[in-house]
Amino acid sequence: MAVLSIWLLVQAAWLKGRYASSRAVRWCVADALIGLMPSPVFAWISLHGFWGVLIFISIFAIQLMAVFTVREELEYYFNEVTATPLKLDPLMTFLLGTFYFQYHLHQLYLRQQEQYSSPVAT
Repeated sequence: MAVLSIWLLVQAAWLKGRYASSRAVRWCVADALIGLMPSPVFAWISLHGFWGVLIFISIFAIQLMAVFTVREELEYYFNEVTATPLKLDPLMTFLLGTFYFQYHLHQLYLRQQEQYSSPVAT
């Protein structure tokens, strides 16, 4: 899980480099810090009844905020700033998150490479 949190942070940092007012990095840093917590912390959380459940829900909410903030800002950046059409499905974002973003970023990269490598008609 930590690897996915770190990769989401990398994607958010990439977005921040292109779209300066992006706020996704803040959520992704919090998500990455949670992802790097050692297993005994999660074991402690699971043993503490109501407070454990409350902490677990908070962690889940932070992770959702990170993923959906990146989604929102990727769509804004590509649709408004670069005028490249990008529509990210909310359900697929929820289920696949970082993998889903990486797939679409790669597809956009391939489309861009194809556009630049095609011969210009004269």
